[in-house]
Amino acid sequence: MVALGIVALCAVVGAAASVVVLVWAEQCLCLRVGGVGRVVAAVAAAVVCGIIGWRYDGQVTLPAMLWLACLGVALCVIDIVHHRLPDALVVALFGGGAVLVGVGVEGIGGLWRGVGAAGVVLVAGLLGLFAAGSGVGRGDVTFSAALALFLGARSWTAVVYGFLFGAVLLAVSAVSLLARGGGRNRRLAAGPSLFLGAVAAVVGLAP
Repeated sequence: MVALGIVALCAVVGAAASVVVLVWAEQCLCLRVGGVGRVVAAVAAAVVCGIIGWRYDGQVTLPAMLWLACLGVALCVIDIVHHRLPDALVVALFGGGAVLVGVGVEGIGGLWRGVGAAGVVLVAGLLGLFAAGSGVGRGDVTFSAALALFLGARSWTAVVYGFLFGAVLLAVSAVSLLARGGGRNRRLAAGPSLFLGAVAAVVGLAP
């Protein structure tokens, strides 16, 4: 019964928080997603936060993972609608995550591992960004680095699995886009695939 209550509470908080983030983005960043976008974000955040609440019930890392879920869902909706991952929200994801991870992990090692993973991913992403013919966007790079913080706080294994899952989902999305006649010039939002890969890893490798 207690676990069910935690799941429900996390779901409600996640849904509300994601909508608040989107409202802020509309008012301060002029990134409108509309009523449908807000509903999609609320439902998605409720599901993801509920699952995280179930897997991390009683864990001190629960707040950090909920932060990842709430801001991550909002960023994904914005990416789908506008093909943007705004710096303000990515910085908030990383900064708030660093604080919550630092408080929640056992010992300082987890935080430094997360920061190290973020640094590795950032450098690799920047190399891809400047590579000739690369379709990587700057927002994708910074978002990936922020996700790596949370994955690295769990373990290096989580980092590997998180980005492996994300790459597979991104490849499937690209093939699906081409199959629908989207063509090579149509942009693909990478944020949702990267986020779902990270969530799959932190949920699957939860203690």
